[in-house]
Amino acid sequence: MRYSIPITVLVTLAGSSICPASPVIAVGDHTLNPNQAHQPIDIFVSGGDAVQGINLFAQTEQNGILGGPVLEQIDLLSGTIFSPNNTGATDLDGAPPDSSPHWEGWFTTTLTGTIAAEGLLGRIYLDTRSGCAPGESYDLILSDTLNGSTNFAGIPAEITDGTIVISSSGPGPAVIPEPATCTLLGIALWGLACQYRTWPRQRVGKH
Repeated sequence: MRYSIPITVLVTLAGSSICPASPVIAVGDHTLNPNQAHQPIDIFVSGGDAVQGINLFAQTEQNGILGGPVLEQIDLLSGTIFSPNNTGATDLDGAPPDSSPHWEGWFTTTLTGTIAAEGLLGRIYLDTRSGCAPGESYDLILSDTLNGSTNFAGIPAEITDGTIVISSSGPGPAVIPEPATCTLLGIALWGLACQYRTWPRQRVGKH
């Protein structure tokens, strides 16, 4: 069951010079390593519409139930379309660990005028160290989250949500051999040692 997070600050600008449009966001399918924090996923926007701000909401879930990778933060400013023109970024639910680890919301606005909604929109950082099994898949959604859909300061976006798959390889806990494996390895090493003893040795003499 979903419970909305009370958000007291949301950006909604009504610029008379901006006509309603629908910037396009395709979240895409991504693979994350198991048991690793601070893994980035880049989110892009296209369409080139003139916008004055962004409310970027992200959520991870499986079969409609919150879960999977923990959302650490969203970077709206480093190399993004808002990088050269912004008023700073605000975390709507506070620094982690927060009350809803599978939801994250950030916003920013332009300092002056508008910018074109075309390029890198934001970078979402995720943590797979808890509750993520290798091979499992989860939904990464920017539409219809706990607190609504990602929007450009009141301008709706055309969003295609994506998925996250936890890799079966990559960083993870160290694999410790089972006792039977260790026993077989010991027998093999003992056999090699015995064989070495029986090998003929060449006598080194003076010439």
